Amino acid sequence: MNYPLLLAYTLSIVLLIATPGPVVALVLNTAASAGRRQAFCTILGTNGASLVLIGLSSLAISGLLMVQERWLTALALVGSGVLLWYALTALRDAWAVPAADGADNAVSVESTASAHRPKSRRRSAIAQGLLVGLSNPKDILFFIAFFPQFIAITQRPGTSLALLTLLWVLADFLILLAYATLLGTAFFQQRRHTVARLSALFLLAVAVGGLGYAGMEILK
Repeated sequence: MNYPLLLAYTLSIVLLIATPGPVVALVLNTAASAGRRQAFCTILGTNGASLVLIGLSSLAISGLLMVQERWLTALALVGSGVLLWYALTALRDAWAVPAADGADNAVSVESTASAHRPKSRRRSAIAQGLLVGLSNPKDILFFIAFFPQFIAITQRPGTSLALLTLLWVLADFLILLAYATLLGTAFFQQRRHTVARLSALFLLAVAVGGLGYAGMEILK
């Protein structure tokens, strides 16, 4: 086991995953608007998306799958459209709630929303996490470029890929869960509507940018 390379990989993925992006914004928005349990379901969905993308990347690295960039661009256009739909929905919901609650009458989202939470809402949160996680299929190219740099952590490439995947999914889950838990603190509970609006605006910006970029790539 190449422990220095393993440490470098671990530090790299922690920084990559913790950096705010559409997935982090989605988890923050869900935690702020629907509570920590709903955010947990969303995290399960984003984890599933990571597994799908990493799995396809592993097939490409192994030479079992040919990745056509034009296909990924077309899928990215569809994914950006899905992200735009979710961002607009989140934005509408975020502006439909009161701007801010006073410290005395602030009610935890967790206590009000968890009393009656149908399974359909949990399935919807998982589906949303999965779709947003898959909204940029060009992440496959990222994993294809990223993983080979650390493939030498063990002497067997297959074992290395499995270990790299496990560490990514574990770090992804724990970091996103930490974000969702942070939103459950009293400080952020009093500002949850602001967080919901800012995260929805961020998702909207990412979606518009993704649509513009994918559109230009297709026109080329």
